[in-house]
Amino acid sequence: MRGFWSLLRFKRRVEERGVIAWDCNEKSLDGFNPEIGWVRVDLRRLFHIHRVYELKRRRLQSKASRKPSLRRVLEKYSRRER
Repeated sequence: MRGFWSLLRFKRRVEERGVIAWDCNEKSLDGFNPEIGWVRVDLRRLFHIHRVYELKRRRLQSKASRKPSLRRVLEKYSRRER
């Protein structure tokens, strides 16, 4: 697996407080710093919202193929997922 680097640019001088290694999964964002320890951001609620709109869009796609008036509604849900 190849490493991933993120570069942050600041307009003012910022004192560094160490480095955190991040791991991103579907349901959590985990970070580790030897001085701080583990940092965990729970993304389950965000994943749930994403999944709900994905299922709504899937149902609308099947209905919009038969009923053209639903295409506008489908476009609305497709924009929300971007």
